[in-house]
Amino acid sequence: MGRWLGIGIGNLINIFNPEIVVLGGLYQRLYPHLEAAVGDGIRERALAAPGESATLACSGLGSDAALIGAAELVLTEVILDPASVGDRMVTT
Repeated sequence: MGRWLGIGIGNLINIFNPEIVVLGGLYQRLYPHLEAAVGDGIRERALAAPGESATLACSGLGSDAALIGAAELVLTEVILDPASVGDRMVTT
């Protein structure tokens, strides 16, 4: 499983040339057990230049990543312009 994950990540590195690839959710929890196989798969598939410049990391958000992302999506307007939200607040 780790080798196939690494091959997939290697293909994505070739296509998108990212600086960092972040594993989250189930893959974050499994990564410590699959680290060597994932690395082998990436080295097998990724081209030299993009493969060397990309960093593989695990998400720091843990199992709450989806919840935090959903909350951020809902609060996007507040984050972008906090002053504009006060005008639309409903008081009871």
